[in-house]
Amino acid sequence: PIKLGTIRKVGAFPSWGLGMSLFIFFLCVHSPRLPWYRVLSILWNVKSMLKEIKKIKESKIMIKKYSQIVKVNPERSHSILREFTKVLSSGYVYLEPGKECGIHSTKHYEELLIFLQGEGTLQFENDKINIKENHVVYIPPYTTHNVIAGEKPLKYIYVVTPVCKESD
Repeated sequence: PIKLGTIRKVGAFPSWGLGMSLFIFFLCVHSPRLPWYRVLSILWNVKSMLKEIKKIKESKIMIKKYSQIVKVNPERSHSILREFTKVLSSGYVYLEPGKECGIHSTKHYEELLIFLQGEGTLQFENDKINIKENHVVYIPPYTTHNVIAGEKPLKYIYVVTPVCKESD
């Protein structure tokens, strides 16, 4: 059987404290035929598991710390979570009947429109499509478009992100 002092001289586990020292002592006393390298292997696996548990706990804390819930004001257009994202931009749009968001280009961005309520028209360069609630529309980069509300208010969420090159 190996002595506790022998493992401590190796210096592999000096920071584990009293609990781990007692565990090592328990292994050595109750398993005298267990080779010293097997004890070290078991301890290394325990240490790895403890590190993984710590990572999981830290990631749950990060999720709680950085996840954001925003209440949307249903009668006004505004950005959503812009201050928390790195490249993603999103917003809520409320268009009065007959109003439009204005002709604009996606440039080097791709855009997703999620229609929540109302009906209207999505106008592209030389084409128009009718849109209504529960429609989701993808608009590719470099596409000129406009959203026009119909006879009732139109409510939708947009999500915009820059397009990355294949090598990025």
